[in-house]
Amino acid sequence: MGTTTKPAIHYYASEHITLTNQNKNAIPRGNFNFSADDNGIKVSWTAYSGASYETSTIAWPETPESGISFDLASYLDTSAHPELTGIDFSFRYTPHELASFDQIKSALNSVSISSSPQTSNTVQFYDSAGNTISGLSTSIYLNYDAIIASNRDLEASDTSFLEPHTTDTNSLTSSPDYDSKSGNWEFTFDMEGIGTVKANSTYVSYSSGDRRDSTENIWWQYNEKKTYKSGISYSGGSSNGSLGGVVTALTSSAHNLVDDSDSGGSIYVSFDLTSSNSYSNGSYSGNNVGSMNMNIDVSATDTLDTILSRLKKIAGADVYSSPNDSDGGSTYESYVSIYRNSSAGEVEVPVYTANGSMEVKIQSGANTEQSTNIVYRYLDLYQLGMDELELTTSEACDDSFEAIDTALEIVTQERSQFGAYENAFSYAIKNADNSAENLQSSESKIRDVNMADEMVNLSKHTITEQAAQAMLTQANQAPSRVLQLLS
Repeated sequence: MGTTTKPAIHYYASEHITLTNQNKNAIPRGNFNFSADDNGIKVSWTAYSGASYETSTIAWPETPESGISFDLASYLDTSAHPELTGIDFSFRYTPHELASFDQIKSALNSVSISSSPQTSNTVQFYDSAGNTISGLSTSIYLNYDAIIASNRDLEASDTSFLEPHTTDTNSLTSSPDYDSKSGNWEFTFDMEGIGTVKANSTYVSYSSGDRRDSTENIWWQYNEKKTYKSGISYSGGSSNGSLGGVVTALTSSAHNLVDDSDSGGSIYVSFDLTSSNSYSNGSYSGNNVGSMNMNIDVSATDTLDTILSRLKKIAGADVYSSPNDSDGGSTYESYVSIYRNSSAGEVEVPVYTANGSMEVKIQSGANTEQSTNIVYRYLDLYQLGMDELELTTSEACDDSFEAIDTALEIVTQERSQFGAYENAFSYAIKNADNSAENLQSSESKIRDVNMADEMVNLSKHTITEQAAQAMLTQANQAPSRVLQLLS
């Protein structure tokens, strides 16, 4: 008999925290951390501001081994710390049936729940007349510390926290040389509370949506299970984000989007956003403001000249906290998404072998060593491979269906094994019944014997035996008497 290790608890946390101008600097820089002792549970964290926060003690239920659920906000003192208003998530745990109170506490002491703020930001490229450029799509990620340092309004659209450095829309301060097809892009902005911010192109990559069989291992390849086609992305060479990388994507002799793809593709130019001077917020101090991407759409009819003509139009870029509209921006929401479905701690399950099976020895006969060993698998969701099923993507669904089919095969095999054990025990029961009947018959014969008749028979056999012995003695003495007469 061996043991298997199981999680002491399974836990689940979920919430959608709306960020406000009041709580934006009080959310965790990293994780909500759990601690547990005999008195209860506490949740603590270090905020972006550098301040430390902790809940009041969350008391154990009458039976901690039955699990617990609570809402974080119910244990926060928002009267003393109004900046904590709106910070909340629901949490619950379910312990293993064999987990002790100490094991549950130990497991909770290792629990941490990550917190990652999400903010809505949009960047748009303009030509010299202030018009957007067709065929170019853009995205931007801003460091959350930079957003706080810039005093960005998180409760409404904000179009002024990151503005072009110049007085007009032409924030493009350095452009590639289109004649030599080399050089990088540089945009310059002014960011409130931080100062001058530069966006420099640093990397170029490209890919195609061409999924013809003839382009396998050029633009796509199968995943390991061959259930879907995965795209292949290429670097624009050692161009370090220059126009040369775009040219490589369109003219490379190995594979390019003009000659080797019947559906075009996309070229991605990555930018790093850095501040000229270091800024700080809480424990952070540095120059990282974020990153930006320019996606160049390449159609099946595009050529190098049409793409270069489009890029020449770029004169500037502007950043908004939400998509720009006729009113200068629409209301949006910044948030922290919390979701965790996991397990923690360990508990030893002593009755199971290391491979997750149970062994039971059952006496099946009247004598020693007449026993039958039953061995069967411990069929919980973990052993069946169904403890982490996902249905969020088509690939995850395929994997889940395969796991379910495997689990059905395992259960069917175990049912067949139990059928064989049942037949063996039926045979053993019949044998035991026959032995019991024979033993009972013998016992009855002994118990029901007539003692008087048996005593007469015993006396008769005794007398007969004594007479036979006397006659034998006399017969042995006859030869000696004859010899005496002759002598």
